[in-house]
Amino acid sequence: MRPTFRAFLMFAAGIPLTLVLIIVDDALWPFGIAYLAFAVLIVGFDALRTPPFGSFSLTVDTPEALYVGETDNMSVTVTSDRNHPPTTIEALCDVDALLSPPQMRRGTLGAAEAVRFDLPLVPERRGVTVLQRLWLRWSGPMALVERRHVQDRKSTRLNSSHQIISY
Repeated sequence: MRPTFRAFLMFAAGIPLTLVLIIVDDALWPFGIAYLAFAVLIVGFDALRTPPFGSFSLTVDTPEALYVGETDNMSVTVTSDRNHPPTTIEALCDVDALLSPPQMRRGTLGAAEAVRFDLPLVPERRGVTVLQRLWLRWSGPMALVERRHVQDRKSTRLNSSHQIISY
């Protein structure tokens, strides 16, 4: 779990605000401390509302055959059976140089729902390649904290006979 740029901006906005208050009247310095405490409280609340990866179920389906010059999709399905606020999840797959890198996909997952991402796999030439990692990223309801999950893909390969061997 880590803070987002939005959380950084919220904390950074308190610095000039506190300086202006101190310049106006030095007895107003406690408002700077109160703002900092309020910001920490808001980020902490967002962190508590951000669902952990354990509340998701992940299914990855790779195609059985993939041919050079044609596109096929790696399907990633994220489901949730717990009650949590709607969460925007981003998915991305790291691939070798023999495959063109797929674009990041984004979807919204509600409570007790599923979201499916189709990541296109397009081989650019023949050879042995590996689907290296699957990245998932999501944030809390106020987008002040984000979580990441990285899953290593170990045995999905594209060989010289134009097939992907699934695990």
